[in-house]
Amino acid sequence: MTVVRMWEGRCAAGATSLAVDWVQRAAVPSAREAGASAAEVFRSEDRVVLLTRWPSPTSWVEPVPDPAVVERCHAWPFESVADR
Repeated sequence: MTVVRMWEGRCAAGATSLAVDWVQRAAVPSAREAGASAAEVFRSEDRVVLLTRWPSPTSWVEPVPDPAVVERCHAWPFESVADR
């Protein structure tokens, strides 16, 4: 079973690049140190998304970003589903 945790942050106005930088400097290393097998960062105009992959369920949560950079964020865990 693979567990994927999806974190999404809404960036403050004009702060998308700063938010991406924060995710890459703080959240990705934290996830890797906690045992994530992979971490991917995506961006859009005003959002940043982090997908972390885990070999089993995890209690890890993302560090809290500066609200001047990420105004609001939330996360969900997902489990892989085999094709039938």
